[in-house]
Amino acid sequence: MPTYDQLDDEAAWRAETAAPALQTLGDRLRLHWPGAEIGIRGDNNHLRGYHRSRRWIKESGFCTNRSYSVSRAAGDRSGGDSNWACALDFGGIPQSELHAVCRRLDTAVRAGLLEKITEWYGNFGGDDRVDGWDNISNRIASSDSSHLTHLHMSFDRGRANEDHSDVLAVLIGEDDVSDAYELLVNARRPGVPPGSQTHSEPRYGSVSNAEVVAIIQRAHHDARHAADRADEIAAKLDALTTPGPVDIAALAAALRPELDAAAERAVRKVLGSLDEQLPIP
Repeated sequence: MPTYDQLDDEAAWRAETAAPALQTLGDRLRLHWPGAEIGIRGDNNHLRGYHRSRRWIKESGFCTNRSYSVSRAAGDRSGGDSNWACALDFGGIPQSELHAVCRRLDTAVRAGLLEKITEWYGNFGGDDRVDGWDNISNRIASSDSSHLTHLHMSFDRGRANEDHSDVLAVLIGEDDVSDAYELLVNARRPGVPPGSQTHSEPRYGSVSNAEVVAIIQRAHHDARHAADRADEIAAKLDALTTPGPVDIAALAAALRPELDAAAERAVRKVLGSLDEQLPIP
């Protein structure tokens, strides 16, 4: 293992930096989980892969693999800034929460919603095997045991500096893709047990699962967001119409059924649209 003094003698090491959008994603994860531990640019143990820049991999005398992370995808070969480190490690939160994060991410990646993530490693819980997915080869993957306690995500080097609000939403559970996917399976394929078919299996002719899941995901998110605004609406009504104090909680509770009903109508409208557009073959 090289020392930091040895690494610092190389121009490629000195020029290396984290992709700015990944830094932003890390900052937003810390806002949600204040104790979260985030790593993007690797330490002197990371001598290959997405935690290193493409330039460093090609130029450094200490690199141990000059093809991994810079050869399979067009973006990895030539996209983005050659000095960017393009992986993010995420840990430091309760293991049960990390396991849920990994399951949400796996669902979204396999559904084709996060193609900019080339691979991920982590753990679903319940065993000592590192879980993961190679999103370029579309196959199950695994890695070393350190990933039992933290999540690793590699980003296509050509897309690492995109807005990652979609990744954040999946990780924190703002958009529960898993629920949306199972809702779709149960609603449109009666009698099919959840999880009995792979996420890559086509169900709607030329329309991909990813497109269908995205439609349901948006409807699910919008409906829940509408219901969650009950408190805010109640407070505004209080300010506009009430001369004295009012029980905001009671008013919010009174408004919530109406908002829930509106949300349900919105979801049913989307499902009805799917029935027209995506007939089951």
